[in-house]
Amino acid sequence: MDDNNSTAAASQPRGLLDEGLISEADLAERLGWTRDWLGKRRRRGEMPDHIKQGRTILYPRPAVETWLRAGLHSTDSGVA
Repeated sequence: MDDNNSTAAASQPRGLLDEGLISEADLAERLGWTRDWLGKRRRRGEMPDHIKQGRTILYPRPAVETWLRAGLHSTDSGVA
């Protein structure tokens, strides 16, 4: 076992996913949706802007949070 390689790998930046991005697979899991359903919504323009890296779709977390907040509706109709 080469301790130098494992130490070097541990000290390197972890990548874009730690920089405020969430993968489509992770987002689908968190929302309880299938990746196919998320993909259909993305193709219809119903999802936040995304980044495509090969086959991987990544969403900026702030855009996802804004998109989710925009979809929130009050269940209180204000009628007593």
